[in-house]
Amino acid sequence: MGRRSSTLAGTISLKSMQRRSSLSALDSNTSVMSDLSFKRWHKRMQARHKSLGTEGFRLWTWCYKGCAPCRWFDSIDYEAKPCKYCIGFKRFKMIGTFCLMAIFIYTLLYVIWGDELLPGGTIFFMFLLFVVAYLVGYILLLVGLPPMIGHMLVGIVCGNMPPNWLPPHDKHYLERISFVVESLISIVSLATITSVMEKNRIHGYGEDKHLSTVLIAASSCDVIIGIFCYIICLSFVFPSDHNGIYTVWEVTLNVVKQLLIGLATGIVCGILIAFFPDKHNVDAATERILVLGLGAYAIAAVCSRFDMVAGGTLAVMITCLIASNMWEELGWHDRNNPVQYFYTMVYYYVQPVVLSLIGFSMNFHTTGFDIFIMGISVLTIGLVGREITCYVATFGKTYPTTPKEKVFICIAWFSKGTFQALLAFAIENMIHHYKSHLSESTIQSYMRYSEIIKETTVLAILLTTPLACYGMAILTPVLLNQVQVERHQPQNV
Repeated sequence: MGRRSSTLAGTISLKSMQRRSSLSALDSNTSVMSDLSFKRWHKRMQARHKSLGTEGFRLWTWCYKGCAPCRWFDSIDYEAKPCKYCIGFKRFKMIGTFCLMAIFIYTLLYVIWGDELLPGGTIFFMFLLFVVAYLVGYILLLVGLPPMIGHMLVGIVCGNMPPNWLPPHDKHYLERISFVVESLISIVSLATITSVMEKNRIHGYGEDKHLSTVLIAASSCDVIIGIFCYIICLSFVFPSDHNGIYTVWEVTLNVVKQLLIGLATGIVCGILIAFFPDKHNVDAATERILVLGLGAYAIAAVCSRFDMVAGGTLAVMITCLIASNMWEELGWHDRNNPVQYFYTMVYYYVQPVVLSLIGFSMNFHTTGFDIFIMGISVLTIGLVGREITCYVATFGKTYPTTPKEKVFICIAWFSKGTFQALLAFAIENMIHHYKSHLSESTIQSYMRYSEIIKETTVLAILLTTPLACYGMAILTPVLLNQVQVERHQPQNV
């Protein structure tokens, strides 16, 4: 009797275990729900989430009404997205947080500036321009394009609308001849190359030859060389004695002066900024953020005060480069660098305002379609020559590359970034500064050249950056070898 009862109890327990396992598998895997009707499964999941008493049920019903693939999503995960077009509840809350912050910031600015924040005011226009540019840039980011393209397009559209409903924009027109365009357009987009190559580094593409490190370093050198050319161009445009005589000695001395001062200032400030904030301090990250930001701003302001804009730009770049490398030696790597994360966030929020204002200052009504065609021709000839030179430069024994890698390097160096656009519009401040040393007829004759320079620079960004981004994203698995990358665990400072 005891043996029979124990056998019966074991059979019942075995069947109950099988039933529980089948029910759990039915709840966890949607592939086994093919024998269930849609309405039955919907009622079952509705009752299940409603019994939990959490906001997961409200999220699930909200997503169910607008997204068909989400209807077969069997669990509520705030991190996951059940379909391609679902933003997810976490991102939904992030967007709501951004809108709430925008309302709070607008209220605070209205208390400070008053009527300037009302519709028709200049600050209201800049605030509205920032919000629209940020949203358009985010939409372009979803389709794989850099957000800076959207920021600049918003400014261009607003600045060229037929009805003049926007407040007047003060433009100080600039100088000068074609080699200024050459010095600006020749600079590659360091931000585009860095973002794409960092993704390739994470997935192991090109890491058999450390291609990401080489490309980022070469791009940084290209930016520095572009600044040197920029110094030479500005020396021809604005001589030091303001008498309008462009001698070789003046140009040489001005270039050497800004070069040496920029290098010396950047090296000294970079070492000081990296050394003095104690790495063992609890607030080391905050101190480094403040010291680097204040130091860079002070360097740029002082150099601008003494008419050395290009030298100040070079000094700031070298300061950040040396400080970053020294912090990396002390234990802060790319994935564990609070300073890099902080200023990346600052860049993301400042970029919409800067680029949209750059686009807004463009006025295609004053130049005409012939200038547009001429700009396309200049870009085409220059880029073809540049790509041929870049491909030939990859031949060498120092860093041997395959033909596929040579093509990828040429595609990476095809893009142009916002750096040259900022330099192009920085010259407007200089023409305003030297306005008293120039005649009115000279300023009027330079107005058309200034518009051509700015429009050609912006045109280079709008045409080359999307092509380079899509080209690198599509051709990376085809042109580069993928290797297994070990996950680096950074040390704490």
